[in-house]
Amino acid sequence: MWSNPKKTGKRYITCDVARFGKDKTVIIVWNDYVIEEVSQLAKSSTVETAEEIRRLCGRYTIPMSQTLVDEDGVGG
Repeated sequence: MWSNPKKTGKRYITCDVARFGKDKTVIIVWNDYVIEEVSQLAKSSTVETAEEIRRLCGRYTIPMSQTLVDEDGVGG
């Protein structure tokens, strides 16, 4: 989609929540359009997922306003 993506220093977190399903919760730390870290959680509660997001926010100094969680379909 993008040619030669550059890290701008503006970071975001996206999260696709799976909770206790067969697939995993995937949390991605982005630096503009470049992936810096991927965290995967198998069969995790919403509390565990929130803790991991907070940990990554602290590690990369990302405000919660730059965090997106998709939990469509999990009944959360």
